[in-house]
Amino acid sequence: MFSIQNKAALRNDFTIQYKNKFYQILDTTRAKEVTVEESLSGNISIYYKDTKLKHKLIDKKPQKPKAPYAPRKPRYVPPEDHPYRLFKIKKAS
Repeated sequence: MFSIQNKAALRNDFTIQYKNKFYQILDTTRAKEVTVEESLSGNISIYYKDTKLKHKLIDKKPQKPKAPYAPRKPRYVPPEDHPYRLFKIKKAS
């Protein structure tokens, strides 16, 4: 009957943080903010408008996968007879 209701921001990876715990939302929704309802017995329910969302408690925030390392290509060095190297700039005195 009585419960504590708080707002929480829904992240792009469908997680929220409430009381230093992370919850993964299992339903797809376009919500930016959800309502977290904590009953006096400690049960957590998450709502968007009047719809109850499925969720689960997760140990830690999911990490973004890192891109695989790609070595850089060697820098192009023009040959000695390239026209770029033959052009001389005269400095103004």
